[in-house]
Amino acid sequence: PLERARCTGEHIAEATNAPLEVREEAKELHLGDLEGILISQAKTDYSDFFTQRGLNAEAKVTTPYPNGESPEQAARRVKPLTDEILASDKEVTVIVGHQGVNRAIRSGLTGEPLESIIDYYQEHREVVEIDLTSKTALVHNIDISN
Repeated sequence: PLERARCTGEHIAEATNAPLEVREEAKELHLGDLEGILISQAKTDYSDFFTQRGLNAEAKVTTPYPNGESPEQAARRVKPLTDEILASDKEVTVIVGHQGVNRAIRSGLTGEPLESIIDYYQEHREVVEIDLTSKTALVHNIDISN
């Protein structure tokens, strides 16, 4: 539902003549107090949070952002969506989202532990194709200039 993802979804729906469905549970990870501030400032102002979160992959997954949510909480939030996709007979579903929630969605669709992909950085113009039969993810970088 965030503007950039919604606009991209609208373009895809228009180009493919497919229906667009905006799902609230697919919104980006709620960063709480860190929303809208530079990472350099956040690391200064919230050093205890970053120290705790930096202990290991499990801490990155389970530690909520100050007054926000953890990646683990986001994964629980998107579970109804991923369960719906897994139960669907649709051949293709396109999800346009932001990095934090995309990790949670990928984990829910592939079964990959969130800890194993928590450091995955999703580039702009990157498409992650998930084969639901084999539960594998394949990363494609698309060039929109051509």
